[in-house]
Parts: sequence; C-alpha cells; structure tokens
Amino acid sequence: MRLLEAIEARLPEREHPDLDPARAVLVERLARHWLAATDDPDRHAVVHVKLANALRGAGRYEEAHHSTVRVVALLERLEAERPGSQTAHLGVAYANLFTSHTSLGRPQEAVEAAGRAVHFERLLAEADPQGRSAGLGPDGRQARYALALCDHGQALATAGRWADGFRAHATALDVLVLLAEQDTERHRNDLGATLLNVGADLSASGRGGAAVAATEGAVHLLGPRTAAGGPPNDPNDPDHPGTYALALSNLSGLLLTWRHALPVGTDWRSRALDASTRAVKINRHRAGANPDALAPSLEQSLRTHAGALEAKGRAAEARAVRAEADELRSRMRPPPDVSDVPRADYGPRQALEATDALETAVYRYMARIKTPVYTRRLVALLLPAAAREGAAGLAARTEITDAYRRLADGGLRRDRLDHAEALVRLALHRRAMGRATGVEEGLRRAVAVYEDLMAAGDDPGSYVGRLSA
Repeated sequence: MRLLEAIEARLPEREHPDLDPARAVLVERLARHWLAATDDPDRHAVVHVKLANALRGAGRYEEAHHSTVRVVALLERLEAERPGSQTAHLGVAYANLFTSHTSLGRPQEAVEAAGRAVHFERLLAEADPQGRSAGLGPDGRQARYALALCDHGQALATAGRWADGFRAHATALDVLVLLAEQDTERHRNDLGATLLNVGADLSASGRGGAAVAATEGAVHLLGPRTAAGGPPNDPNDPDHPGTYALALSNLSGLLLTWRHALPVGTDWRSRALDASTRAVKINRHRAGANPDALAPSLEQSLRTHAGALEAKGRAAEARAVRAEADELRSRMRPPPDVSDVPRADYGPRQALEATDALETAVYRYMARIKTPVYTRRLVALLLPAAAREGAAGLAARTEITDAYRRLADGGLRRDRLDHAEALVRLALHRRAMGRATGVEEGLRRAVAVYEDLMAAGDDPGSYVGRLSA
C-alpha cells in the first residue's frame, strides 16, 4: 500500500489524459484503504474529494457525483458543529457539485449548487478580504469569488435564466479584467475560461461580433506562451490544453457562423480552418489516451473542422472528417439532453440591459489588448450611460476618456482629437456636477492637444470653437 501511495503522490495535480484513467483505478483502490483506516470526518472529506476528482478525470461521472455529494454532506455536518470552520472548503465543494450536476445534465440542481458556492465565497470575501486564511492574498480571494459568479452565470444560462446569467458573467468578467491588469500571468487562465463562456452567451443572444471578440480573447489567454510570443508548437504547452482546444474550436465555429458580422477584409475561412485544425490536433491526442472522458470533445471539434474545410472548398476532406465524427459518436454514451429546459421570458429592456452589460465587459478587456480594433466599439456602448446626469454619467465619461487616451498613444490625428474632445466633455460634466477638482486640468490637457496639432500644421481656424469652449 505504501508503494501505491508513493506512486499517487508523484502524479501531477492537474489533468493529464495519459494518466487520468490509471489514476482513477489507483485512487479508487487507495480510497478504500484510507476510509477504512479512520473515522475522522475531516479525513473522509479529503479522501472523497481526491476520489471524485480522479473519477471525473476518467469520465466516470456518476461515480464521481456520489463522492462529491458525500463531500458536501460531510462538510455541512462539520460546519453545523463548528460554525465558520468549513466555509472555505464548502465554497470549493459546491463548485465541484455544480460541475458534477452539469456533466450529468441536471441544470436546476447545478443552479442551486453554484448559488451556494457564490454564497460561501461572498462570506469569505467579506470576512477575509485579504485572503490570509487560505494564503490566497486579496487578488486570489477576489478571483475565487469571480469564478464562483462565472459558474453561477453558466448554470443560470443553461437553466433558461439567461439574462440573470449574463449579469453574473458581466460582474465576474469586470473583476477578472481588473485583476489581470495587475497580474496577467496569475489570472490569465481564469479570465480566459470566463471569456470562453461569455462568447457562447453572446453568440446565443445574437451578438456575433462580440462573441468572436470574447473567444479571440480566450484563445489569446489560454494558449501556450512562447519566448517570442509566436504560435504554439506543442499542443500540450498550454496550462489547460482541453480548455484551449475548446476555445479554438468555438472560435472556428463562430467565425463560420458570424462571418457577416466581421470587419470587412477578414479572412474568416483561413482563420476558422487554422483554429479547427489546431483544436483537432490537441483533441486527437487527448481522446486517444482517455476516450471515456474526452471523446465528446474530439467529436465536437471534428464537426467544426468539417465546416471549416467546406468553407475552404475542400468538400471531400470535409465528408471524411464528418464520417469520422459520426463513427466516433456511434461508440459514445449519448450526452445529457437539456434541450427541453424552458427559457425565461424577460422584458425587452431587461434583456437589452443584461446583454449590453455583458458585451461592454468584453470590450473593456479587448480594447486593452487590441486597442485600435476595439476601442471605438467600447465607446459606442458607453455613450448611453455617459449621457446620464450625475455619478453614472461621470463614471462612463471617465472610462471613455481613458479609452481614448490609450488609443491616442498611437499618435494618429483622429484619435488625438477624440481624446481631446473626451477630456473637454469630462471636464464639463464635472463642472455641471459642481466638482471643481479635475476641471481645469482636463481642459488644459485638451488645449495642449489642440496646440500640438496646430504646431504640426493643422488649420488653427478649425480649433477656434474648441479652444473658446
């Protein structure tokens, strides 16, 4: 038994398709020994967590679910006996229960579990905002809360409450974008996975351009990092190759679906084929090593790849790939069917506000990493809020000004003019609110832009109105 324990201790913590099936057999054997050796409920909870993760990694979802439920029951009992002792563990346990219900096609139960995870992560964020108890630090504590919100958003959307899900995703995305600005490496996988979910949300709501942008952001964050920042060479380079492959496949499908919403001149056919080719390459290896868990991912990516091949005029290859997907599906367990879940009926205004909030959250991030491409779309989404009086309008005006400042750093005349105009409008908004702070400084900065442009040869007459304002 000691030898088995030594082997288990050396296995990598994260998923590994070559090792996960064997890991499940090994941990299952060890779990029986560990559980028989003690009556300590804390120790039993730890063992069931390890067992559930191992079984889930091998595609044994029903068995994993039983252990996950057992973990929650044990921790709830311990929490009742010693209030506050298991709060941190219960947040993670309910997040795992959400994943388990989702994999089994139980959307209503997934909503309840994800909501409980949010509850416990919110308690932790309020009681320990610095994240000292778990050694997370303040950024790690906020990230955990944002990820719980993201799970809840996904669960709500799957259960038909899509507008509520959009709002949860928008909040989570805004938090993770701010955290990634401070430390991209630490938060890139969490932000990438959130953008991946958001891309699917936006596509389902008809916001094709934003869906493509969000999924492009996911691919950018989830992909492997090379010294030169170039394209990936080894499909196992990413931290989470399965999630990266899903992002690539989704991007390919979105490029095919929303090609009419893309900027003029976009080579969507080549981009879709490149993304689907890479997704299939990753998933072939993974499904070959662990078919019970990962064959569905390969089947989905093959179907997207067939569509990309057809778009490039390679019909014979597309037929062969689609036939491979059909043959693969014939050997798989049928996936859970959630198609009959009723879709909640939201009023037009509520639906529009929820979708706009989610799209705005996407462009907040994309305007930072692809400033010339996405800044003006972000500004267009912020303008309705900027027209409001008071603090809400001021916040939007401030964000617009910051966005144009980043754009103006490129030095183009139009962008610099837009930045100056934004500075003026922000100053006037502050003055209308009776806030003197920042008004004079903002106007001086705008005047400096106009003077620079005139010194560069612009007609002074074109700025008389602006300068006099």
